[in-house]
Amino acid sequence: MYAVSFGARNRIVIAPGDSRSMALIPERCEGYCQGLDGRDGPNLACEGCGRAAATRQSAPWSGFDPAGWL
Repeated sequence: MYAVSFGARNRIVIAPGDSRSMALIPERCEGYCQGLDGRDGPNLACEGCGRAAATRQSAPWSGFDPAGWL
């Protein structure tokens, strides 16, 4: 396991392919042509209940490879 030197404390980072039953929240998917930047807060919701559950970041300037913050 690697340490993550960026982000809020007590958060978990996963690869996007490791999440299941999550859907993007379109109105929270701001970013640029290179991907989602995650600055609008949680942009992934549970497909079952619709509750915002995670933030996906995929913009290369964000400092991460595509990642999901739980």
